Amino acid sequence: LAEGVTWLPEPERSASRVLVAALTVLLVHHFIISLNDRRFPFVPDLAGIKGRIMMHQAPARTAALMSWARTDTPQGSLFIVPPDRWDDFAAFRLVAERSLFVTFVEVNQLSLDASIYHQAHQRVVALGVTFPKRREYDTRGYYEMTLQDLQRLFKQEHADYIVVEKERLHGTLSTFPAAYSDEYYVVVNLHDIAH
Repeated sequence: LAEGVTWLPEPERSASRVLVAALTVLLVHHFIISLNDRRFPFVPDLAGIKGRIMMHQAPARTAALMSWARTDTPQGSLFIVPPDRWDDFAAFRLVAERSLFVTFVEVNQLSLDASIYHQAHQRVVALGVTFPKRREYDTRGYYEMTLQDLQRLFKQEHADYIVVEKERLHGTLSTFPAAYSDEYYVVVNLHDIAH
């Protein structure tokens, strides 16, 4: 070895590489969030990474609804949302700071945990969703729930609000006043239905 050159043992070099890699990831993460918070449009989205990093931001379609939920509903409220609208409600827990009953994405994630998967599947079925064929689902029942279905969700599942797409609102839910409404969604307070 040349005089004055110091070599680190292999384990110490590996540890320092891991530390440098971790710090680099954190720095890039912070940089992307900083750029996005300042509304720079040129932040790239490599393989959906930006979308995952920005989970704390609501999509345009549901930003106002989530803001309303956070400021105008009790903190412990449980919301039922269309289970197949994950893109609109993925950030709900972080932005609205309220709980969700179930979505299809969560059922898929829980498929790896046999002890609670059945419960997640039963929640989807309780929302009127049917499965006509393997790998197919039908959400029409979500929009056709009866008064008894809604009362059961309130009393047995302790749900406080149900969200429906405005263009699909009809039947029993359309007979109750909206607690919140915008061009995309309507929210009904299940406390109004319980009595």
